[in-house]
Amino acid sequence: MPSTGGGTLLIHNSQLKYTNTASFVRILNRIGVRMDPSNPYLVSQGGVMGMQPSPGEMLYVQQQQHSIQQQQVMMQQMQPPLPPPPPNVAGYFMPTAGAVAPQPQQASSGAGPSTPLSSSSAFDAASSLDANAALAELDQGLRCGRLGEQAEAIVRFPRLFAKYPFPILINSALLKLADVFRQHSNFVRLCVLRVVQQSERHLDKITMVDEFVKRVFTVLHSNDPVARALTLRTLGAIAVIIPERKQVHHNIRNALDSHDTVELHAAIFAAGRFAARSKTFAVNMCSKISEMIRGYATPLDMKLRLIPIFQHMHHDAQTAQAVRTTCVEMLPGYPSEDFVLITLHTLTQLAAHTLVDVPDQVDLLIRYLRQDARLTVKKRVLADLRVLANEDHAHLWSEANVAAVTDFALSGADGGKGSVLCGALCVLCDVVQHSSIDKFCLENCDAAVIKLCEKCCYSSSLPVAAEATRLLTLLATQCTRESHHVEGMDVSGEAIMAIESLFLLINGGSGSSSGGASRNFRTLKDCLHCVVGLCRVQPEACDQFVDIIGGMMLQAGKNLNAPTCNLIDFSVC
Repeated sequence: MPSTGGGTLLIHNSQLKYTNTASFVRILNRIGVRMDPSNPYLVSQGGVMGMQPSPGEMLYVQQQQHSIQQQQVMMQQMQPPLPPPPPNVAGYFMPTAGAVAPQPQQASSGAGPSTPLSSSSAFDAASSLDANAALAELDQGLRCGRLGEQAEAIVRFPRLFAKYPFPILINSALLKLADVFRQHSNFVRLCVLRVVQQSERHLDKITMVDEFVKRVFTVLHSNDPVARALTLRTLGAIAVIIPERKQVHHNIRNALDSHDTVELHAAIFAAGRFAARSKTFAVNMCSKISEMIRGYATPLDMKLRLIPIFQHMHHDAQTAQAVRTTCVEMLPGYPSEDFVLITLHTLTQLAAHTLVDVPDQVDLLIRYLRQDARLTVKKRVLADLRVLANEDHAHLWSEANVAAVTDFALSGADGGKGSVLCGALCVLCDVVQHSSIDKFCLENCDAAVIKLCEKCCYSSSLPVAAEATRLLTLLATQCTRESHHVEGMDVSGEAIMAIESLFLLINGGSGSSSGGASRNFRTLKDCLHCVVGLCRVQPEACDQFVDIIGGMMLQAGKNLNAPTCNLIDFSVC
């Protein structure tokens, strides 16, 4: 019990905080309660201004104190209080001045044991406390007047989102960042933009999307074109959660008419982001972008930035056909390397989505592969052909497409380099692997693809020999699986001989001067993959390959490194 003798009343803080009765507070004021900074007790010296409490008031005080003690005993027997809740949806959780986080009370010796928290509840409680503490620390950095500390606090938000991916925390933090974006300088806006771009996978956790967009969107009315450009890029970064906002669509369309280069670049970026996610935006912007690309007033560098937007306009057949017609018609008029590369790649991506234009796009790429003498264009065209030769599109190739690539590889138009020939062989390998053998017209040994393999399998160039051997092995495997017989030729036997020759080429070191040890290792890996694939359909060839690999290991001796030995052991097993 608190002491009342000698006109002095001692009341502990823990007792006072459980009492909210106005009468009790008034009585304490009348008896002169004050805070002693040297100890955690409240000390009263008699009264204030000569006012002494009546006996009835003192009795009421003692009754309240007894009630407080009973409440303390009950609280000790109950479960410890939960930590503060996560930050609310309107802003950060900020502790008030002088507030102390509640600590779990220890049960007294006379009270019963407290009920422990479960492991999952304790983990959630600790995570919430850590998240609130980290959020409060970053909020202090945002409120600081120094630009460096503000920027440092902003760039730490992605790490906070990765560590505590709670929707209520992410929503609160991004709303705060939206306020910072609206009120501060362009440098701070750039930092916020980087945070939004790095946190794209957490954007779907924003619950107050309208409020977030509203705070960011207000900057579009600024007179500063750089601020408007940063706003457009931020809206483009969050296009995944606001794909159908008509007001944003309208402002992006207007920004494409801007005379400021920075704002125009930002509008093009935002247009590409929204076109990839909104069918309405893509259809409505098709005519606008086509007009800008065809217009003579648009600089060439702007056209190069606008063309990649067309690859996202595949939502309906009419729009896709109009885009393809526009790009194909413009190719002859702009023969520069950058324009050709970007336009062909855009058409390839568009055809990969529409599917119906795959044969026409393959014909277009092969035409540039034959007619354009620039090595960079040839390599880019072969890379685009490989995109259309994957498992989703290889079945759309026609026999004429396969024959055209084969004829190009046979023509040897490589400019003295093996990179283009290797690219053509890789394209054919992808078509064999992902489609039927019937596209290659393998009736007899005079087939074009057979002649190509015979020409390249025994080449002195290690990369060319490796790709040709892989092509011949895939042909042999597919012929065996589909029970396809090639008149006048044992395809499996030719593949075994080609693999053995490749082993000798690798073991002899003749390819080391052109590719180095790393290229030899990759070639050996591809060769062993060919061995495994062929042995699965021709089990009788296993003994022969074991003899070949064993002889190669004995001949190499101590020169074999650990990765090569592990690769061979894995393949043999």
